[in-house]
Amino acid sequence: MTPWSRAASKDLGDDHDESVPEALGDPKVHAGFRGALDSIALRLKQLVLAAVEDEPQRYDLELTGHSLGGALATLFALDVAGGVDVTRALPVRPRVGRSWFDPRSIFASPSSSFAGSGSGSSSSSSSQKMKAPKNIFRSVSLVTFGSPRAGDGAFAAALDGAIQKSFRVVNDQDIIARLPRGFSYNHAGRTVLVADSGDLSLWVEGKDSGDCPLKLTDAARRDANLMTSPLAEGSALMALIDKALVATDDAVGPSSSRHESPQATKTKKKADFLPPSPPWQQQQQQQQTDDDDDDDDASLLEK
Repeated sequence: MTPWSRAASKDLGDDHDESVPEALGDPKVHAGFRGALDSIALRLKQLVLAAVEDEPQRYDLELTGHSLGGALATLFALDVAGGVDVTRALPVRPRVGRSWFDPRSIFASPSSSFAGSGSGSSSSSSSQKMKAPKNIFRSVSLVTFGSPRAGDGAFAAALDGAIQKSFRVVNDQDIIARLPRGFSYNHAGRTVLVADSGDLSLWVEGKDSGDCPLKLTDAARRDANLMTSPLAEGSALMALIDKALVATDDAVGPSSSRHESPQATKTKKKADFLPPSPPWQQQQQQQQTDDDDDDDDASLLEK
């Protein structure tokens, strides 16, 4: 992950090299997604303003994208929610300010050349030139389809606070919408979950009951056995594997082994897809097995 507002660099065309340091809790985003958008963001904003004839206040801006395009649209939405800044691509942290104690300010008048190059009025005008124009649209909304997670919880909170109408349309079997994992990645906006269980059904976060399964914290995903691998039991990808195994059994016929049940054969086939469990998960599984054995022993003693 990388900071949403990067450090300035003259090598990248910025006017300074000394940015304020990154603060604790600043939003972080996927480095690849940010780099891809940063390469086109400036030109994209210029084209957007040209399309509305430099009068964005008269228009509503609606952003959308699918998969990778959804992630880029998510980042772009936060950048333009407060106004379209055409002096840069994506946000850059400001220059480190002058020390609070400046002896020149004690002895120099606003017009004195000792205070710096030029007069106070010219200094003021130059600072005004540095301020980016704010081209604010009447409203900004975001609707993505099958978008991966683009940033962390701080980024998601910032986007939710900046854009009221933000929806993520997700197929309940889509693994991409559940990635990346770890590093505190979080989804932003309200989830619209599309499920095909015979009849097409929609679940809308904030309208229908229940919590969004795609917004579980890292701890909750670990507890639900969904964090370490998209192939864990109960995951969307494992459900697809189950369907594939059933289809294979139907095509090939019953198991050739007379000593194994169909369920045991299916379990062995499924194991071929699974990566080794991490140590902490193996310990949990062993502990659960031991607890089950103790319960069985206690039941036999009671009988």
